[in-house]
Amino acid sequence: MKSLSEIVGIFMLGMLLKCLSDIIGAYPNMAQQMVLWISYVLLAISAALLAINRWAEWRHRRASGPEVHHED
Repeated sequence: MKSLSEIVGIFMLGMLLKCLSDIIGAYPNMAQQMVLWISYVLLAISAALLAINRWAEWRHRRASGPEVHHED
């Protein structure tokens, strides 16, 4: 299971590449489309990892019993 900071890092990298695709000047068609698709793939991966992380957390909470507070 990925930690939330790793998922946010992948998301931010995807957003950075998406912004970069708007300002690329060299070989605009090929480079811009390549960076744009890579950013979409990274955004999709981060969304999938976040969904998997939330699903695993929900399953863990559901599988474990209610928390019992101990008095010290």
